[in-house]
Amino acid sequence: MNQGKERARVRRAGLGVALAACGWLAAGCAATGGGTTSAVVPASLAMSDLDGVRHDLDAELAKGRAVTLVFWQTWCASCKAEAPALVRAAVAHADHMTFVGVVPGTDATVDDDEVRRVASELGLPYPTVRDRDLALTESFQVQGTPTIIVLEGSPARIVFAGHRPPSDFGAFGRAGL
Repeated sequence: MNQGKERARVRRAGLGVALAACGWLAAGCAATGGGTTSAVVPASLAMSDLDGVRHDLDAELAKGRAVTLVFWQTWCASCKAEAPALVRAAVAHADHMTFVGVVPGTDATVDDDEVRRVASELGLPYPTVRDRDLALTESFQVQGTPTIIVLEGSPARIVFAGHRPPSDFGAFGRAGL
């Protein structure tokens, strides 16, 4: 095949994937509510944050703590608007909950330095991990950002999934107290 035609085909394919990903991520940016999901919790919830620190969320769940995964993007206005409530919840419920921010997207679509900058601006008191291969995002059936997933138990089960924070974080993760 002609090299020029091949490059054009690859660019079109890449553009299609990028547009689909942008639409997929933006779909929930202004969505509301919370509820249940048929998502499957991954077998392992051990992950490293942007600083390379390993977080064993399975161990946290086994201790009776709830785990809250906050899926967000640096450009998402709804994510930024909800950040203060999530910061307050993470601080207020630190005795029985572990919060982790999750930023989905490949290295071609998400810049780690931008994630660090925005996380700092928002004052996020919890670690942020990158979901570079979208494995977490797909497992939890995240349809857009922000999405908040609360897990409890060992094995982990989803007790809340929504685009807005739950009305009472205090209701989660009290088994270990």
